[in-house]
Amino acid sequence: MTTVETPTVPDGSAHRLLTLSANLLPPEVVQQRQVGRIRLIVLAALGTVLVLLAAWYALAHWQSARQEEKLAAAETEAIGLRQQMRAYSELINAQTQSTQINNQLSTLLATDVQWSTLLARLRAAAPRGLELTGVSIALTDPTTGGSSTTTASGLPSSDGKTPIGSLTINGTSTTKSAIAGYVDSLGKVSGVGNVLLAGVTDQEDGSNFTLRADLSPTLLSHHYTSESD
Repeated sequence: MTTVETPTVPDGSAHRLLTLSANLLPPEVVQQRQVGRIRLIVLAALGTVLVLLAAWYALAHWQSARQEEKLAAAETEAIGLRQQMRAYSELINAQTQSTQINNQLSTLLATDVQWSTLLARLRAAAPRGLELTGVSIALTDPTTGGSSTTTASGLPSSDGKTPIGSLTINGTSTTKSAIAGYVDSLGKVSGVGNVLLAGVTDQEDGSNFTLRADLSPTLLSHHYTSESD
């Protein structure tokens, strides 16, 4: 590369001419330098990728080691808990058996009714001159009762709940008005609904009668079950 400058004139004024420059390097040298630069850029990029990969591998290894430590700690804790359970195995077995007994009682006594209370109410509702000679109850199987609100008498349930069974009452009365009054009184007994007069037979000293009614779920004692079950 050559540079040509303007010589100084005697009167002290200077005149700058255009600067001329030329790259006189051979093309092979220029190309070689460009290839060198590209090679340095590629090597720098590869080095950066290798550093990032090494950092990612180190992080993954560290996280894996931490998870293995947590797993080992959890397994150790589980072993300790199992050893403690063996020490209280008799208590745990007793609690398990108690739970099984309660579940069996809940199933067996799902239709448990306080019959003594119900019979006392039936007798208390009887007017003077009327005597009960027989009371029979037929309970509905809770596993096949379904969700229908149709009662055993064939009438719709007054409370919208499926009845738990039906009630049949036989008795004698000196007057038919006493029988009609007893039907009205039974309709007010808690847990008894849809009272129907099934039949009346006249006798010399009065009348024999048969009544049918439905039993409401409100009669259930719920000793071993909750009302929400």
